[in-house]
Amino acid sequence: MAKIGVLGSIAIDNIIATEHIPVGGERVYGQWMGRYLGGMAVNQSLEAARYFDGVEIIGKVGGDSEGRRIISQLTSHNVGTNSLLVDKNMVTGQSYMYVVEDDYFSIVTQEANMEITAEEAENAVGVLGDGMLMASLEINVDAALAAILKARSMSLDTVLIPSPAEKCNKELLSAAEALILNKREAQILFGIKAQTVEEAKAEITGLHTHYKYLVITMGSQGAIMREGNSIYSAAPLPIKAIDSIGAGDAFSGAFIAAIALGMPSQKALAFGCIAGGLAASVIGAQTSDHHCAKVKKLYQKYYAD
Repeated sequence: MAKIGVLGSIAIDNIIATEHIPVGGERVYGQWMGRYLGGMAVNQSLEAARYFDGVEIIGKVGGDSEGRRIISQLTSHNVGTNSLLVDKNMVTGQSYMYVVEDDYFSIVTQEANMEITAEEAENAVGVLGDGMLMASLEINVDAALAAILKARSMSLDTVLIPSPAEKCNKELLSAAEALILNKREAQILFGIKAQTVEEAKAEITGLHTHYKYLVITMGSQGAIMREGNSIYSAAPLPIKAIDSIGAGDAFSGAFIAAIALGMPSQKALAFGCIAGGLAASVIGAQTSDHHCAKVKKLYQKYYAD
């Protein structure tokens, strides 16, 4: 059976709402919003598992209560954890998210996430069999590259989410067959300065790339995709955003699961926008209770011709 392997960071998100970002020496008061499962691989795998039976998370947690909680929650939500390693000498990663109006910034303690080695990542990919690999970069970058190269050698489809863009390099960009990135990452890696969908379409048309899919999420403006010489876009889900944490991961998980299920790429793009919107409509990256049937219903309402 085909599988989707999801390699990346695993963490607990601590979320606080505040009116503005503090400057040096300033004390800013905020509102505690809770502790939630987080990390890019967790968010993406939980979202993909809403649609696709055969999602496997690849990464590393510590031998602490947070690590045990994450494993339990992933298992209960149909995400395979055979390739989720435990380092008893480390603690699980933590993210501290500060929500400011409709945006946020974060402080990340990587901890066990950085301890996954290239060999461990290769071995995890080796048991996937048929399917595809998604990889993001809040981990040891050498492990991410080794995993992508191993996947390519096995003829698995490979998708890179180059976040954070500062850790991405030319070797990673060359190795991946598809990219999903946001506006900031598109500017850093490709010099795309577009602020609107139409501007982004024009700039992405002029790029010389080898990617099967090159997807740019545009936040409240939806998303665009270049597939070969064709350019597509999908509008955002018309919903009130409360917390944008994890919305990009929800987009990626839904988009890739839809592709794995054989959906047309344009429909997959819309599925991603729906999932991202639903994730942003609640506090926490994966607390929305949506499921495949609901996403299909919203697709018929807002996107189907």
